[in-house]
Order: sequence, then structure tokens, then C-alpha cells
Amino acid sequence: MPPSARFMELLDVMRDIHIRKNAGYSGDSPDAFANFRESEDFDVSAFRGCMVRMSDKWSRIKCLSKNPDNDKVGEAITDTLIDLANYSIIAVCLYEEENKRKESVNERTICTEETPLGHSQENSQTEVFWGRREQVG
Repeated sequence: MPPSARFMELLDVMRDIHIRKNAGYSGDSPDAFANFRESEDFDVSAFRGCMVRMSDKWSRIKCLSKNPDNDKVGEAITDTLIDLANYSIIAVCLYEEENKRKESVNERTICTEETPLGHSQENSQTEVFWGRREQVG
């Protein structure tokens, strides 16, 4: 079955919008998601920051679907839906990055630590995970 021509056309529109908005938001930064990482200045991961922006778009979609006259900024519901679709793909990228970073930290943070006096074992493994130490053996 051939793909929907309209769907493929919208993917091209999404690509074009992503390229243009990326230039506007990230400027000369080599990081395509630099603007999303700004949330990290407030201890909010880029992925979670993106989710907040998605919730803003969702609120706008709900408002516009109830009353199209609520469009006070010249952004039609279809524009907002395309933005939400782009944010969804950006969220996938940021989510994958975050999980890859967590896996990398997990692999590097298993260490050996001396046990307290009187313990029957000479050494035990302690896993350090995001600042927490947990006994693993």
C-alpha cells in the first residue's frame, strides 16, 4: 500500500518548519536542541522541558478546537498540530539522549568500596546512581 501523499507532504512541511525554527531558536549553536537545553539552567531536563512545551501546544489545540476565534496570534490549529508533531520528534531525540546518558553513567559508576569493620567480607560492591549509593552484594 502506498503512503498517503498528504502525510508525506506534511512530513516535508514539518522538516521545513523544523529547519527554519531551529535557525531562529538555536542561532549559530551547533546543537540543534540548544533552546530546549535552556531548561537545564532550572534543573529541568531538556526532555521534560520539551514535554512542558508540548503541554502548552496541547492547551492551545484544546482552546482552538472549542472556538477557532480564540486564535489571537495568527497560528491556526493546523500550525499548532504540526508544531506538536515536531515537538514529539524532538522529545524522542531528547529522551533517547537522556537514556543513553543514564546508561553510560550506570556503566561507569559501579565501584568497589571497603565494608565496615566486623563485616565478614573484605570488600563489597556499591553502585553509585545519581548521587545515591546502594549496596549491591
